[in-house]
Amino acid sequence: MLECGLDLIGEVLIFEQMPPKIEYSLTDFGRTLIPLIEQLGLWADEHQDRLRNVILKRLEENK
Repeated sequence: MLECGLDLIGEVLIFEQMPPKIEYSLTDFGRTLIPLIEQLGLWADEHQDRLRNVILKRLEENK
């Protein structure tokens, strides 16, 4: 995440253990995106049939 400048949105915690363990979390700033993501999910739910048709059409075109 850090390479992309997304360190403002998310944090990565790496535990030096075996097996390796990595935890991802949102920063306070990243959590401000949650309402927007929720709204995007509601929009996708509302338009799922149309979105599915577009995706299936594109998959057929790329065969």
